[in-house]
Amino acid sequence: MSERREYRSDTMLAPFDSALFSFPCAIAELHDTAAVGAALLRHTRPLGFDTYIIGALPTRCDPPPRAFTIDNLPEGFWDRYSDAGMAQHDPALRALAMMAAPVSFRQIRMGKAGFTPTPEELAVLDLAAEIGTPEGLIVPVFRAQGYRGVVALTGPGPDPKGPVRAVLRFLAEHAHDRMRQLFAPASRTGGPVLTAREAEVMVLAQRGLNDEEIAVVAGITVRTVRFHFENVRRKFDARSRAEAIATAINLHLLPY
Repeated sequence: MSERREYRSDTMLAPFDSALFSFPCAIAELHDTAAVGAALLRHTRPLGFDTYIIGALPTRCDPPPRAFTIDNLPEGFWDRYSDAGMAQHDPALRALAMMAAPVSFRQIRMGKAGFTPTPEELAVLDLAAEIGTPEGLIVPVFRAQGYRGVVALTGPGPDPKGPVRAVLRFLAEHAHDRMRQLFAPASRTGGPVLTAREAEVMVLAQRGLNDEEIAVVAGITVRTVRFHFENVRRKFDARSRAEAIATAINLHLLPY
């Protein structure tokens, strides 16, 4: 049985006394999202949070991962998430619709996020625990012109409270804003941007493969293939897959 580390808020925050407020200036000098993510983790790992999801706020009608979704999740997480239909039961999305302040996984489990989670919602948190991130803090981000973003910081924990929560929120918001700035140039086509997996299934479909064949080549399930196709269709407001593929080609969004 693995040994669980004990964290104390007073000792955890000691290194931040002089370094914390230099974080926004430090990441302003970085010019790719991976470097920003690494800088974020240097601060959050000592607090028990070693995984992040940063991007525009998804909804149940437009589930994650969206075009602006940057994370360091284990390979295959999103496929498992989509294959199980978890976007329709993600308690983080429900909590964000009800609360304007950061909310932790522990609060959601205990019914302190404005609702009592259903078994399906708890299954999403159980998946996070299965990949080694049982604790988490969901930070909403509100910006001009109605923009809503989100940062999820997850890891072994413990449940963030008091000054630790304030520090995580500060780091999360600044990391989000810098990643959004860096992501923007890739989105200046004036239209939607495809995720890597969405582009992959579109390319395979363009080559004439059916859903079952795409699933085999991509190493995902047929249900996940259809999930990605539906996401693309919504992004382009297309009436069919064929129209979505044609639009992606015309916008030069497919890698090859």
